[in-house]
Amino acid sequence: MASPELETTMRSPAAAPPRPRAIKLLLVTAGISLLAGGGLLGVGMTLFYPLEFLFIAWGVTAALLGWCLTVVIVLRGAHLLSADRLLKTLPLTAIGPAVLGAGAIVFANGALDPDPIVEHQLAVIDTQVSGIGSRQSLQLVVSDWREGRAGKTLTLHPLEPDLFQGIQKGDKVLVIVAPGLIDWWIRDLIPLTRPAGS
Repeated sequence: MASPELETTMRSPAAAPPRPRAIKLLLVTAGISLLAGGGLLGVGMTLFYPLEFLFIAWGVTAALLGWCLTVVIVLRGAHLLSADRLLKTLPLTAIGPAVLGAGAIVFANGALDPDPIVEHQLAVIDTQVSGIGSRQSLQLVVSDWREGRAGKTLTLHPLEPDLFQGIQKGDKVLVIVAPGLIDWWIRDLIPLTRPAGS
């Protein structure tokens, strides 16, 4: 008959192997990237709200490619490089660099913009409401003023939607924008025709 000490030892789950130092370094770096990227993205979206969001994918893609290369170099230097290790490490750590890439490109697009802001007075062609209940958001459809886009429309998302409650087709809005280092960003959006009931 087995002794109680032996029984306890046999039933105890095997302890998880400690993470190598290289993996810990990657995890810490990814965490710092997430915090820094979240801060940059929050400030960038507040001060330099993008007119369109497609260019953000460039920053995310560049950050992820750079991070993949970093992970490969670190794991190779620690003699841990393997397909299995990559499949476990990359998904676990990639979100931080991705957020950092998005935040950095949004912030740089506005903060490093050498051009002055410009103003456009535009008539509202249509209004759209998306979302449900308290999560509803207002969208304004106006003519696109950008070069080479004559006859096309652009959907704007008011930064302060409460100012636009009751706005109708034909009402005028003032769009204050800047060309941006990479793409246009919105400085402000102001209703020129006072919405009904306000």
